[in-house]
Amino acid sequence: MSIPSAPTLREARLVSFCDQLGHPTARFKFSSAQDSYVALQSLAIGPAGGATLKSWPSIPGLHRLHYQCTDDKTVTMRRLLDMIRGSPLLEHLVLENIPSVIEATSTGTPISLPHLRTLGLSGTSQTEIFQHLLESLS
Repeated sequence: MSIPSAPTLREARLVSFCDQLGHPTARFKFSSAQDSYVALQSLAIGPAGGATLKSWPSIPGLHRLHYQCTDDKTVTMRRLLDMIRGSPLLEHLVLENIPSVIEATSTGTPISLPHLRTLGLSGTSQTEIFQHLLESLS
């Protein structure tokens, strides 16, 4: 599902459902046009896999993000962190259903989120993934 440019949109909730195999019934693809979501402050999306993260735009004004992953081998630590890096004003961040197959690999310098007040991480039983995410946020 292509998400059109919406430069005046302030809040969005994009919901997909999973089929019997646990795959999302919709794949979200964001617009690549510059400033497509410049006013967006709150976004809830999911379940969504690695294909959604591939097209993830920079959303610099985003304050709230709730991202529900799918159990998808294309969701990588780098893509999750790049998604967060594009929104430095985040105050509330929830990453749900983080795949256990994700690798806790080094992704460079920590991400500065000076306004972060709420952090929710769920979905994996591998503590090194949580630890790596926490260490990646400063």
